Amino acid sequence: LGERGAMVRRTALIAGAAMAPVALVTSLVADPFLTGFFGPDYGAAAPALAILAWTLPVLACTLPYGSVLIAADRQRRLMRNNLTGAGFNVGANLLAVPLVGIEGAAAVTVASLLLVLVLNQRDAVRLGLAEPILPRAAGQVPQPGSYPGRTG
Repeated sequence: LGERGAMVRRTALIAGAAMAPVALVTSLVADPFLTGFFGPDYGAAAPALAILAWTLPVLACTLPYGSVLIAADRQRRLMRNNLTGAGFNVGANLLAVPLVGIEGAAAVTVASLLLVLVLNQRDAVRLGLAEPILPRAAGQVPQPGSYPGRTG
């Protein structure tokens, strides 16, 4: 495994880092973008767009972990994780939308995708397919082959 597991982690980090500036810029220009292209009536949607922009880096980090699960013929785990995220999304939206409105729905979407990232990463690491996206302890830098569950 060694280098493959490290490559999955690096890919997730690079992809997430590449999308973070896009999310930041989208968040910052959401209002002028929406009002400029669609008119002032759409300005109210800017906070939701600013929140939803953060799905970009989350999805970019999630993709390598989902892909390695597919490559290892673990589609059932991937499906279970996606269904868990979808179930969380529905349940949390039932609470968030009446309380906070569209911004709540946007935040729930980001949280749901973060949940899928955590679940996919957890399964890929436990199966010895990838290294975790974040070090296990502050200041600890993961080394290839340094995580349990790895099978050479």
